Amino acid sequence: MSFIEMVLSVLAATFTFLGLFAIGNILVTSTGLHTINGHAKVVLGVGLFSFSFFLFSLLFPPAFVWYALVFLFALAILTQRNFILKSLGIYIKWPDHFFWLLFVLFLPYTFRLLGLPLSDDGLSFYLPNVAWIFEKGIEFNPYLTNYTLMPLGMEYVFSIPFGFTGIPGVLVFDALGSIALVHLIYTSGKQLFSTRMAQVLVLSVLLIKGTLFFVFSSGKIDTWNAYVIMSGIFLFIQNYRKREFTGVFLIFSIALGIKFTNWLLLILPLCYLCYELFRREKFRKVALLALVPLFFTGSVMLRNQLEVNNPFAPILLTGNESRFVATHGDIPDEQLQVDLVNENIPFIATLLDDFKYPLGFFIIVLIWVVWFREIRVSVELAQGLILILLMFLPWFIVLGNSNQPLRFIWAPLILGIVTFLKGLDELLQSKPKLLANFQKIAFYALAMVVFTVVFYKHNVYMINFFKFSNRSMSEWYSLAGKDHYAISYRFKEMGLHHEDVHYSVPVALGAFDVDDYGNIPEQDELSRMSSSAPITADFVLDMGRDKLDTLSKEDIVMQYGDYFVYKLRK
Repeated sequence: MSFIEMVLSVLAATFTFLGLFAIGNILVTSTGLHTINGHAKVVLGVGLFSFSFFLFSLLFPPAFVWYALVFLFALAILTQRNFILKSLGIYIKWPDHFFWLLFVLFLPYTFRLLGLPLSDDGLSFYLPNVAWIFEKGIEFNPYLTNYTLMPLGMEYVFSIPFGFTGIPGVLVFDALGSIALVHLIYTSGKQLFSTRMAQVLVLSVLLIKGTLFFVFSSGKIDTWNAYVIMSGIFLFIQNYRKREFTGVFLIFSIALGIKFTNWLLLILPLCYLCYELFRREKFRKVALLALVPLFFTGSVMLRNQLEVNNPFAPILLTGNESRFVATHGDIPDEQLQVDLVNENIPFIATLLDDFKYPLGFFIIVLIWVVWFREIRVSVELAQGLILILLMFLPWFIVLGNSNQPLRFIWAPLILGIVTFLKGLDELLQSKPKLLANFQKIAFYALAMVVFTVVFYKHNVYMINFFKFSNRSMSEWYSLAGKDHYAISYRFKEMGLHHEDVHYSVPVALGAFDVDDYGNIPEQDELSRMSSSAPITADFVLDMGRDKLDTLSKEDIVMQYGDYFVYKLRK
């Protein structure tokens, strides 16, 4: 990323973030939701924007939708400029030394941000999906048939910075979401317990498996998804004493338009919020609020019904789809032991699978005990515990021993750490000296671990930036060990995507412009190519060391690791 690209991308990302905040604040002031904080306003802006994007896209061409929404962002920022400047002064506390510590900690990821997207599926799925949305709106994407049918609320938002500077704008906006998430966790932690314990909370969250990968420019939506859900969780805990649940209900509803997995995580919390609202609000208000989740889930199902004749694709395929839809992959039974427990004690995974229904019953009993305050704990701790159990209960009962990566349950894992530290804080309140010593020891120990992990394992991002900065795209990815991306960019550089090519494996679509896909096959054709059908093309894109060893060196056009293109002898 050049200096000019970086500056323009920062401006595009900042414009998008402030636009979300501005329209969120307009929504709050016009509806009287006075208990909504700054982070929640950004999330409300996400919801209002994504639903507006969907509605506009039904009626207008993509270019008009993008310019119209950019104009609305600019107008909202202009009208809310004084409030935005005031809010920036409130939320940004430069004298806080912990922020400077985090700045140093995130240096390797800042250099990753300045480079190229490295996540294994960023250029293969997420980023080309954003490019497609910018160019084609909500039109069915035949090149990514399963991803185009997912909830795409954040991809709609990502299309705004993408329209200004392309992929770099999306990466910077993703990094901005990482900063917002860390700021949300830290400031909310300071409201729940001491500043030092809030710092322990942030460092603990950074050590959740995969977190340091997703912060700062992975090119995926997971950081923003966690930010949306955590905004609702913290707002729920902080406002429970006031019995203000409308904003929380809206935020959890917005999350339904971002990922299918959120439907499973948030179904019981939304039911719980409905119960609490029915106890205190008028029936008409609650009935209207109950329609909000339907707006976000219904827009996904309506789009899928119109495009492929199946509202639940690609999760549930009936065989009667009007378009080809690739399956989204099976769920291996043994993955949970790798992601959630130590792989050296796999019996825990079997235990969870065999006893998921008794475990569910136990969780229900525990909710009952805490709900009716048989255990003397604070309201914040009790509600945090109830919320995390409500999120995990359907997860384990429906999916059982699931392979879903930690990024899908990132938010409830963060809540679990919050709940644990809150319980520990309350337990040691009667022994302030012991509590202070624990906080001090935990902070310095975690800081040492996090810095060791970051600069020992991930300083390669800084090295690569200086080492590969003058290389071509294909060379850069080859040196970074991303052979699939390397051969995709080299494929583009040689113009082979316009030639007669047989694709035994797909290229990474993010290496190409949507209007320059050339002869890259759609997924249904790609599925046929990957079968044992006879090959009639001039060139073949394939992978596998065993296949490569059977070829003559004269026939190999290019090779990156196990990926190669060869000319077919006829």
